Amino acid sequence: MLKISLENNILTISDDSGFFYNDDYNSFFVDELGFKEEKNTRVFDGDINSELISNIYQYLMETGVEIVSNDKIENLLNKVRQKEASFQNLTKTGLKIKKTKFPSFKEIQKGVSLNDYQIIPTAHAIELGSSANFSVPGSGKTWMAYLAYTELKKRGEVNRLLVISPLSAFRPWENEYLNIFGRKPRVHRIKSNKISFLRNHLSKSEIFLVSYTTASLYPAFLTEIMEEANFMLICDESHYIKNPRSQRSIAMHEIAPFAKKRMILTGTPMPLGTNDLWSQFTFLFPDENLLGDFEYYKYQIKVNGFAPTKQMLKPYYTRVTLGDLKLPKPIFQRKQIKMSPLQRNIYDAIAGTIFAKYKSRVSEYDELDEWRTNMTIYLLEAAVDPSLLTKEKGMKKLNSNEILDFKKMSFADLIRNYKRSKETPAKIEKAVNEVINVVDKKEKVVVWASFVRTIQRMQDELKKRGYDSFTVTGKVPQDEEADPDDNREKRIEDFKTTDTNVLVANPASCAESISLHKHCQKALYLDRNFNGAQYMQSLARIHRVGMGKIHPKYLMLLSEDSIDEDVDIRLTFKHEQMLNFLNDDFPVLSLDLDNTSVFGLKNEQKADFEQYFKRIKKRQSQKR
Repeated sequence: MLKISLENNILTISDDSGFFYNDDYNSFFVDELGFKEEKNTRVFDGDINSELISNIYQYLMETGVEIVSNDKIENLLNKVRQKEASFQNLTKTGLKIKKTKFPSFKEIQKGVSLNDYQIIPTAHAIELGSSANFSVPGSGKTWMAYLAYTELKKRGEVNRLLVISPLSAFRPWENEYLNIFGRKPRVHRIKSNKISFLRNHLSKSEIFLVSYTTASLYPAFLTEIMEEANFMLICDESHYIKNPRSQRSIAMHEIAPFAKKRMILTGTPMPLGTNDLWSQFTFLFPDENLLGDFEYYKYQIKVNGFAPTKQMLKPYYTRVTLGDLKLPKPIFQRKQIKMSPLQRNIYDAIAGTIFAKYKSRVSEYDELDEWRTNMTIYLLEAAVDPSLLTKEKGMKKLNSNEILDFKKMSFADLIRNYKRSKETPAKIEKAVNEVINVVDKKEKVVVWASFVRTIQRMQDELKKRGYDSFTVTGKVPQDEEADPDDNREKRIEDFKTTDTNVLVANPASCAESISLHKHCQKALYLDRNFNGAQYMQSLARIHRVGMGKIHPKYLMLLSEDSIDEDVDIRLTFKHEQMLNFLNDDFPVLSLDLDNTSVFGLKNEQKADFEQYFKRIKKRQSQKR
């Protein structure tokens, strides 16, 4: 029999049965928990709490030993039992809500109603207090989150809101508040260079917005202000903390316990696989040890598969699928553009080099990925505008020795001849004409392009014909903190609200957390790469809830018999995969939204390359 007692903050376990003679049992208390050995007793004078007592009891119960404890120990155990019972009730509530309709939540704010599919996720967030909303992009997660916060505020459970998100989401959070409540929010954007003054804004502001970068650098400042008010903490685009070992994830876990209520939002909870969930749910329930430690979580899935974990998590998340949205069907149109003879020669010179050198490159395994990437970029550039291939682009590895001679002419001479011709590439010419047709009808259009110089050239070509446009690239300052007079947020807002009806942007800097659907229903793709995540995000900018019954239109311009057609094949395949995933209850996506390469994920790079290499081989065989 073991007698467990707590007196004067010292925990003592007395043994009169020889229990501690067992090396495994003794090691658990001495080596793992830090007890001191004193004859037939083990003594602990460290931090004593209900979780420690509960863990000891759980361990001892499994050994079958008889246990006797004093009142102080029983009081601590009761706290744990009450907490466990409360969480069990929460679990039952989560399941019940997902099976029930809550018409009372149809209209929380007067004059603002939810769509039917938004009611259950909103009710779920309110009643659980800590919940995950994994609804697909464009389903209105920001609206649902705001209405949940509003109801919790009415109940007196919270009075401040802290949103951690990508920088690009700041303006949408501010705009959606205005759309819902008809007034500007009392909002404060937390800036890294003014973090020490954060407490001064606590009484002036209700909503605080902070980027993942700033939050990961200054978690202590955030926990300080959260201790001074009742905060609801939202982790927006929570797949950003999928890696539990990253600095941002560690910081989010440090901040999470100081919030009264928590919520995670993302349409892509598992961009790489089931491991991505651990960090997000640990943030959501920091005190519950819901999934165990990370290694144990991975082991359980490896042994038992994902189904038991999915079933266990079911009460804590909601998901609106793509089919629930009933959005107007998008219209896709593709137009093939014939290259000029000079452009064709340049393109074929690069393609011929790839065909000639690929086999030798395969043996150079360490450098193969870099070579593939470089060659892919060269082909993409040649297909849209060969002048991009000059060293101005910063492609230092493109030199006269890298691309083989073509038609008895060096590659450098091919480029010089092309520049002397001063021709406007056929795709750019076509894009300009298509854009003008849209603008002349008093409609707005967004033009997507991969390369910064192409974006600038589009703007210049439109300007020559008397048409203004806005551009957004990585070179444009992110927000007003970076430049109060000119930044991405301002340009996007001006595109929506002014008479300038053209936005030319690249998906890498403008594809996530930006809504254009209420102002623009047409998109033109001047060029694309194999990055499926960026492509899917760009599609969703004009295809979202609230767009009415208008069918969004997408025009893809493809250089004839080029890598453009292979990119189109691969992106169509990835898009179909994505559509299937978005209609799953709990999808595992093969798309990483953080990825910024010209390819998809690492395991997709070879398949992407092989797609266009088939075309190169076919064209080379036809020349023989």
